Amino acid sequence: MYCTCYMGEDRELNDSAEFKIFDGKDEVVWSPSNRFMSGNPRMIEAIRAELTDDKQTICDVGVLWIEEREPVAVAFIAEGLGYELGDGAPEFGLPNF
Repeated sequence: MYCTCYMGEDRELNDSAEFKIFDGKDEVVWSPSNRFMSGNPRMIEAIRAELTDDKQTICDVGVLWIEEREPVAVAFIAEGLGYELGDGAPEFGLPNF
């Protein structure tokens, strides 16, 4: 039996490769296999505190769920907190020309 679980309603979520989030000393990894973060608890707590679990518009990406299973939201929040994103992180925002 195969089951896909959602938090109350179906949500369209973006896909991403695995990516790391750094603060210069520690790191967190967002994994596509379980759509959650692992690694430094302090960093994870800081990111989760900003995930509102509602829909918001982010730059030119559009409207998306601000939750841990949404890699664009995780990357956007992490960068806003001053963390560096590693290779494979989803891109968002307008390009710099």
